[in-house]
Amino acid sequence: MKPRALAFLVCPACKSELDMASDSWDGNEVLEGRLSCRQCDLRYPIRAGVPRFVPDGAYASSFGYQWNAFREVQLDSRNGTSQSADMLDGTVGWTKEKYRGRLVLDAGVGAGRFAEV
Repeated sequence: MKPRALAFLVCPACKSELDMASDSWDGNEVLEGRLSCRQCDLRYPIRAGVPRFVPDGAYASSFGYQWNAFREVQLDSRNGTSQSADMLDGTVGWTKEKYRGRLVLDAGVGAGRFAEV
């Protein structure tokens, strides 16, 4: 997790700002550590560079099978279509030029089909 991402994240419980503590870095990215809420003192682990805002069991029980079985199905580069690009274009209506120079967050939404686009 890049420290600059803190500017876009809040505590899911109370919507307050978060502080980051790190145990392990890779360049300018925190690999292992934790986020702590300034208001309610809840803590959220950072594992493998990803902040975890729900209990461990919730990830695997919700989508574990789907992530493993179908992780590349919706990637245009893997399936040879433009389905994801078409869906993104139809949903947001932005041109490729509109994305240039902007920061886009694609988080916790699967294989990254729109990030790839």
